[in-house]
Amino acid sequence: MIIQQIRNKNCSKIWDLLFSAFAFKDPCDVTVQSYEPFMKEAAHDYPENKALFWSGYDALDIVMEYSLRGQRRTSLDRTLMGYSVGFSSFCGSTTDPSGINTTSCPDEWQCGHGKGSTDAFWTMASNYFAEYARGDIKIFLYSNRPGGAVHFKNSHLMLSEIPILTSRDISHVEINLITHIGETPGDMCESESVVKLKQILTKKAIPHNCSENPRDVLHMLCVDHVDDPECIGMTSHSSLYGAILTILPGTVFALVLLLTLSATSTKFPSTLFMTCFMCISVFVSLRIFTQFLFI
Repeated sequence: MIIQQIRNKNCSKIWDLLFSAFAFKDPCDVTVQSYEPFMKEAAHDYPENKALFWSGYDALDIVMEYSLRGQRRTSLDRTLMGYSVGFSSFCGSTTDPSGINTTSCPDEWQCGHGKGSTDAFWTMASNYFAEYARGDIKIFLYSNRPGGAVHFKNSHLMLSEIPILTSRDISHVEINLITHIGETPGDMCESESVVKLKQILTKKAIPHNCSENPRDVLHMLCVDHVDDPECIGMTSHSSLYGAILTILPGTVFALVLLLTLSATSTKFPSTLFMTCFMCISVFVSLRIFTQFLFI
């Protein structure tokens, strides 16, 4: 359904609307309203329970890897709106014949919130992204971001996305504080900036929870740090769990067979049943122990 929506879009029209929004204009004269026609044309639905919000460029690499290019989660950059410009900085020119300034553009937030070619674009795109979100959503925050994990000024998350979310459309928000392997955690779930975010969600009557380096994220972070103590413990737990799952079906089958033989055959004495049961128990214990020992 979603792919079909995108296939039905007129790409030439979308580009013309994007170009006309900022080209041949002074960069700081561009506002969110300038991009309204483009956003209406490029916007599309995306799967329920898949929206991934984030804040702070330090979290971007984790967001992109975790989202799996939109297959696991959908972040703004994986929608047609965000994909149209990527993470490039762009602006118009009133003097260049092309209408585009190819040498320099205002710094981020230099023109003010919702103003300037780039900031106005992401402000409007963030509005649309939040408006289309449904169900359970995730928010990724970098715990060691200077100034706190959550910024309340110059933040598209807090100024353009969170205000749009409603309890009618959002059933639950999962806040994930991310700390790279080897770093000391910065902000925690009870840190001031995170608490303020949770208070805002509470006022909106949106259920939420917060976790620090949750297991699904930690697994991903550990791919390049398998020898780190934090990752070794996780690998051990996962391998042990896997070992138990591997031998469990055969063990259950053997025990059921023994019980059946013991109950239906007089030639299968209880002492032999107990001996077999003990052998199976020893085998299971040794299998789990060696799996844990040689990780």
